[in-house]
Amino acid sequence: MGVRRCEHATGTAGRRRGAQLALSGGVGVALVLAGPLLLVAPASVAALQDLVGVDPLGVPEFAVERASAAIVGDLYDGGDFTLDPRASAGLALSEDERAHLRDVRTVLRAAWATLAAAAMAAVVGAYTLRGDRTALLRCVRLGATGALVFAASLALLAVLAFGPLFEAFHALLFPQGNWRFASDSTLIRLFPESFWRVAAIAAATLVVGSAASIVAIARFSAVRPSRAQRGHLSPRVPARFSAPLRPTPRRRRSRDTP
Repeated sequence: MGVRRCEHATGTAGRRRGAQLALSGGVGVALVLAGPLLLVAPASVAALQDLVGVDPLGVPEFAVERASAAIVGDLYDGGDFTLDPRASAGLALSEDERAHLRDVRTVLRAAWATLAAAAMAAVVGAYTLRGDRTALLRCVRLGATGALVFAASLALLAVLAFGPLFEAFHALLFPQGNWRFASDSTLIRLFPESFWRVAAIAAATLVVGSAASIVAIARFSAVRPSRAQRGHLSPRVPARFSAPLRPTPRRRRSRDTP
């Protein structure tokens, strides 16, 4: 019996540690990926391009917007990145540019899959720890804090040395080295370095802001009693403030009463 109890306790402790790791790691990874992935959308890309001002490329502004939207759309729907000459006013991508965008699509799909796996791990960890509110909130706070520190560190590094960070990032994700293009290429003129600077700032702001909010909410929830705890708390008046009980005087019967 003692051996079985020890094995059961060891298994329970192992599951708890695994759940805590899944919850904190899932929250951290999901926060780090969600911010940048939200920016890979036609509306977000158009807003960033309007903010930095891209090279008009000798075509109307609507053609630039349509070309950018078509590129982002092909990242998700599996297109071949061939621009419609009528919609893009003659803008075209070279074969090297299209090959790089296919690699970008592979990385993007992997990022979305990682985000989904991280979210699932966080949900499973939270479900396993549902009976321990303190541990659950601590793991959420730990994961959000890790994401906050990571994003803030990258943002600071980007401010101090954006060029080397940009090259290291691309060398890590695209080791085949097909991400370098001439300054007059369509892809570089649609998405210049200033575009990526602003995009990096926006992504870091999203991650830091959301992570800081979750840390604050988890910390506030940790010091606030839960509903179950509030239900067990009954207001008690301290003894020194309660009035002393006095015996009720008995009524004396009158002698004239028959």
